[in-house]
Amino acid sequence: VHMAMSFVIPLTPEALMKSSDSETRYSLVQFTDVSHLSDKEVHKNLDMIYSKIDGSSVRIVESDQFDFLFSCLHKFSSLSTSCKSSVIIILENGLKGITQKLSQVLQQEPERYRQGALKYRNALKMYLYLLRWFISEEEKKNQESSGRGKKKKQAAGDSKWSSDKQKESTLSVLVNLLDIELKKLWNNDSPEEDFLNLFTKLCIDLLSVPSNAKSKTVRKCLLAIMALLIHRYQQRHNVSSSVMEALYKFDHVVGPMAELLGHLVEDYKDEEIVGDFMREVGRMDPGNNRADTAGAKNMSSFIVAISELMPQALLPFVS
Repeated sequence: VHMAMSFVIPLTPEALMKSSDSETRYSLVQFTDVSHLSDKEVHKNLDMIYSKIDGSSVRIVESDQFDFLFSCLHKFSSLSTSCKSSVIIILENGLKGITQKLSQVLQQEPERYRQGALKYRNALKMYLYLLRWFISEEEKKNQESSGRGKKKKQAAGDSKWSSDKQKESTLSVLVNLLDIELKKLWNNDSPEEDFLNLFTKLCIDLLSVPSNAKSKTVRKCLLAIMALLIHRYQQRHNVSSSVMEALYKFDHVVGPMAELLGHLVEDYKDEEIVGDFMREVGRMDPGNNRADTAGAKNMSSFIVAISELMPQALLPFVS
């Protein structure tokens, strides 16, 4: 990425593949059709990227790294299991590196890091964009198989991502990242919505799969991410409306979401959040409820769960 160039999170992957007339907006330099490469060739490229990013995590902004990882995700289904595992290791390692670096850098005087702020912002957005894409591809597959009987042990055809241990490891890095005062990179403003939305979408993608909602370790990380988004990054409205959509569709989200509200009320002393959620419930179209009794049932289960967990906080909203 050219020094003055900004990475703008695209609405669709194809948007990044179009050459940009703008000299200040990043677009792909080289797309590689990885389905035409041998497994060995893909691994060779991924190994090179790993060592570059391991040396300096901000090097994700170089087109050699970003463009090839983008290409891998674009043809995700053609990748071997071991290549998919390499991609998540690269993304997690890079995010871990940049989190450690920023936790030191952002403690300095602003003039010391202001010059490199754009590069860090681009790197963070690139990592998060690729990670959210990776997770949505993997979880799509998990969601398809979750309806087929009980969750099996990690099968030979599953990448590292299918283990709770790997999910916990990657999600913990995101918790640590949000724990840093990232707004300093954005001149003490909140990071842009599109960037923060990637965290929200990623959490919802994961919670939509029952095995993730049931896993204590995965759920704990997801709730910590959402609590930080609401409390530290003013994402109350975005998180509560995304959660409502998920609640409406999936009954297994009821328990974790009631737990999230309990966590916010107890640990952050944030009773207003209950009002935000209740207002979202009130905004639901009653016409939809008649057509979708499952969604309405989930909503009432959610209200019951809140009333059992924290009756005092709910009281002002029940007339």
